[in-house]
Amino acid sequence: MTAKSISLLQRDLQSGKWYDTGMNKVRLLLDRQETESVEVLLNVFPAGIQTPLHSHPEKEQVFFILEGTGTIYIADQGFKVEPGQIVFVPRNTPHRTDADSERDLRYLVVNSFTDKKQLDAPSFAEHWEKLLPSRQAAGRQAGYLKEA
Repeated sequence: MTAKSISLLQRDLQSGKWYDTGMNKVRLLLDRQETESVEVLLNVFPAGIQTPLHSHPEKEQVFFILEGTGTIYIADQGFKVEPGQIVFVPRNTPHRTDADSERDLRYLVVNSFTDKKQLDAPSFAEHWEKLLPSRQAAGRQAGYLKEA
């Protein structure tokens, strides 16, 4: 970025559009369109949810746990998480999130794009449109969503 394009982006966890897969909700806090290589999301997993294993060829991820507890699986290893912890997920590494049954698991996600040329869409909203059908199919297969 050039000095000309630098500005203060001040956001809070209450602002931004919600996106809902039926398994988890994501609030967009900072879109990939607004930066050179990152986006920031608030991810909320309802108590007791277990997401499917998936990976990302185009990004690394950092999760900062805000509320709740659960287990984040990275490759074949499970890590118990609680508020205040940070989890790093390398690019191309299978991972998933399981929220404990007592309360929702909430964490900030910082997506760091290692190569923006690999992105499937220039904005999170466009990415979401492409992602949603596969996430909903996974939710139906896991029994969280009813057949359409």
